[in-house]
Amino acid sequence: MTITVRTLIECLQQDDKDLKQLEAVLKKENEALRTRDLKVMEDVLKIKTSLLSAIEQRAKHKTDILIALGYQPQRMTLDIFLSQLNNDPLKRVWAYLRQKLQDCKTLNSINGKVVSHSQIRVNKMMQIVRGQNTQAGLYTATGKQSSASCAYRIASA
Repeated sequence: MTITVRTLIECLQQDDKDLKQLEAVLKKENEALRTRDLKVMEDVLKIKTSLLSAIEQRAKHKTDILIALGYQPQRMTLDIFLSQLNNDPLKRVWAYLRQKLQDCKTLNSINGKVVSHSQIRVNKMMQIVRGQNTQAGLYTATGKQSSASCAYRIASA
């Protein structure tokens, strides 16, 4: 069991390094997206992909270790293992890493929204360039969307 715990600690320590680096990369990606710096975005994507791959491989390795110990591969298996281990420092490290991972997910989600909004803006500009109808849609009294070219009754007697 000692070798297993040592291996898990090594995996968690590497996860810590990679998650800190991933967080920095995601912040850099956000800035590159906002400034539309394509070169930085390309470099960031390579680093991000590499880090995510390494984190995923270690997650599989940790799962394999826990399966070898007789645990079922479930989402919270490491939590169950650590609760039975009674190693408070290791539990704190794991809780910290889970929070760090959640922070990275949040940053990645924000970056995804920036990309989505950028795509919408580009599509609208392309519609203008192509001469396509760019009138904003309006909502009828029933809540259905209609084009602005429809006639609307302003008042009735």
